[in-house]
Amino acid sequence: TTADSTKLFVINNLFLANTSLQNGGAIAVQGTAASSGPYVFTQNTFAFNTAPSFDGGAIHFDMPIIAGLATNNIFWRNSSGNATLARRQVHLVQLNSMIFNSNIIQDGLPTNHGGGSGNSFSYPLFVDTLGLDATAGTGDENLELLIGSPAYNFGGGVFQDLADIDGDGDTSEPLPIDLNANSRVQDGTIEIGAYEGVIDPFLVTSLAD
Repeated sequence: TTADSTKLFVINNLFLANTSLQNGGAIAVQGTAASSGPYVFTQNTFAFNTAPSFDGGAIHFDMPIIAGLATNNIFWRNSSGNATLARRQVHLVQLNSMIFNSNIIQDGLPTNHGGGSGNSFSYPLFVDTLGLDATAGTGDENLELLIGSPAYNFGGGVFQDLADIDGDGDTSEPLPIDLNANSRVQDGTIEIGAYEGVIDPFLVTSLAD
């Protein structure tokens, strides 16, 4: 993730079980300059974040027209104090302020979105959403993808490595790795979310005596 006063790149992150006392359970972006941007959110997984008294369980975004782009992200089980479903995952204050391409987003696209295509509203099929203690954010959950996930090979293309995720100094190459440092494209098409590849829970990887 990189940022300066005029742009923001949020790439390859897991935002899990964060709470904000204001808008935006995981991230809040606010500004007024019409020339600001871009503000890019790509290959992230947002889950179980909450803004219990305000809007945008995952993201609160208050920026000018078409300053934001969300692509290849998962937004799931985030919550906010506003009962409006279209403001529960992502809250966009200004009209046409963010484009959504190839995301999985629970509750549908947010109010004031600027268009986009290839979005899904299906459960992403995580390996283990809550873990043994049935509580998000305690470290025993696994938000990688199970075989059969709608996020598998559903991404809308590989984004540029603007944040230099692998630290090689090349910000013009395609995004090379996922959050686990595995190769980003493994089966021809990129996945949605922070993790590449899928896990088969019935696959035997070792045999014990």
